[in-house]
Amino acid sequence: MSLFTVLASSKIAASAAAVGALTVAGVGSAAYTGSLPTPAQQVAHNVLGAPAPALDEAKGAATAAKSAVTDEASKATAAATEAADKATGAAKSAVADAQAAAADAAAKATATKAGASASVDAAGIDLPGLCTARANGGLDAASSAYKSLTLAANGEANVNVFCADVLKASATGSAGANGAVAAPAAPAVPAVPTVPAAPALPSAPALPDVANAPSAPALPGDAASALTR
Repeated sequence: MSLFTVLASSKIAASAAAVGALTVAGVGSAAYTGSLPTPAQQVAHNVLGAPAPALDEAKGAATAAKSAVTDEASKATAAATEAADKATGAAKSAVADAQAAAADAAAKATATKAGASASVDAAGIDLPGLCTARANGGLDAASSAYKSLTLAANGEANVNVFCADVLKASATGSAGANGAVAAPAAPAVPAVPTVPAAPALPSAPALPDVANAPSAPALPGDAASALTR
């Protein structure tokens, strides 16, 4: 081997070693800055202790953030549902209380009105007559009869409605009393006709008497002698 060949081979080997060193140094630098592709970065992380791939960290952070958002959304939904249920229950309870109070007030007003009407009626006041007189302008507002009507209506403000109800009830009662039709009496059940007696059977005719049979004629003397022999 010539000296030239040896020198050339040595230069080539040195250049390759230098290129390899530069390459390894470049890869190492890229690995430690996290610039390698994810698979290569992962290998460098496992072999050289370089940082883990940033993509995995980003994925982990995104997953954690998503989980946190989901948890918060679930909590917010549960809180909103609970608040809505409470509000609905409170509204239903308030409506039920209001209805009960209204029914109680109406019952009390009806009882008061009925009591007043009963007390006035018990005194023998003709309420339909008073209401009719008032409707025709014949009832003085200063009269005791009008005061009795006001008392029966549970206040002067209620006289119009009260008289309308009284006159309506009176008209209905009169129509029912005058318009009642007596039910026709049920027709009498006809008597069962008498069954005719069976006709008497005719008596059997009497059998005719049997005629006396004629006696045998007497034999002549010769014939009688011959028979006796």
